[in-house]
Amino acid sequence: MFLNIAICDDDIEIREHIKSYIENYQIAFDHDFHIDLFVDGVTLLSSEILSRYNILFLDVEMPMLSGIETAKVLREEIAPAAKIIFISNYPEYMQSSFSVHPYHYLQKPITREILFDVLNGAIRDIEKEHVFITFTLPDLSVKTMSIHDLIYIESDDSRKRIVSVHSIGLEFSAKGILTEYEEKLRGKSFIRCHKSFLVNIFHIHYLKKSEIILDTGEAVPTGRSYASELRARLSRMVFQSE
Repeated sequence: MFLNIAICDDDIEIREHIKSYIENYQIAFDHDFHIDLFVDGVTLLSSEILSRYNILFLDVEMPMLSGIETAKVLREEIAPAAKIIFISNYPEYMQSSFSVHPYHYLQKPITREILFDVLNGAIRDIEKEHVFITFTLPDLSVKTMSIHDLIYIESDDSRKRIVSVHSIGLEFSAKGILTEYEEKLRGKSFIRCHKSFLVNIFHIHYLKKSEIILDTGEAVPTGRSYASELRARLSRMVFQSE
């Protein structure tokens, strides 16, 4: 499997240490990785292939931009589905990192065994998430997209069996009803937040009392009967790597 991986840490020894382990891993498990090294978050965010990184190792304590500040930019604007793995000497930073949905939190010193375990999990999840969905449009043409690009689906007219599909840079109408799409996307990163909305969790920026703010800046409503499951699902994502 080919993956783009970024390692961002101001300590050259740690950067090279992690790179060496990843190179060992790709040989042992027959993967194909492109690995880039960065000294700080500002340099990382200027990378020409920033949106194509699948896994990012970010040191939490860096000059200019911390790892958490860097991750916020990545999540909000560039790479909502990337696996962000924080690196730190201080576990107390873990709590403040939850808002950017980290995949894992590694405490220094990092061992080969722990890094291999984290890579195993991240690659397994990336393979599972590399899923496409096909929509039938009202004119009976079809459109296929990665579920990563799908932000939310809104029930437009249930009597006419039409939904409104909102994806990155694109909005269109498709045939069907929301419950059908909910079933198609069961087990993926989607959750019903309202009787009329099905949302991709990876595009949720934060929750308010009665609505979700997405990373696009849009707000979608949350129904009272869906709120507790939504919060529980988000909590499970935050703590999945503990």
